[in-house]
Amino acid sequence: MSALDRKKLGAALEAARRRRGLAMRTVTELTGVSRSTISRAERGHADGYVTADAVVILGAFYQIDPRDFVCLFHANTPSGQKLTETAE
Repeated sequence: MSALDRKKLGAALEAARRRRGLAMRTVTELTGVSRSTISRAERGHADGYVTADAVVILGAFYQIDPRDFVCLFHANTPSGQKLTETAE
């Protein structure tokens, strides 16, 4: 079983935007992804990941591969014990 580590991906998206000195408004103009979706994605909010399109678009814009933030979990444990770490 696998899951996207939304918090780490969100932190990476925000860090990339800030490193480039971009406001969310500018990213919206350049990508077509709404400001509210960018905000939710950067906060790791589940709603920001409802559409994979937005994650793929933002990842491509910042040259971040969202697949680097997928964790594998053991499906038979109630706690979802992590088997592999995500990229830092």
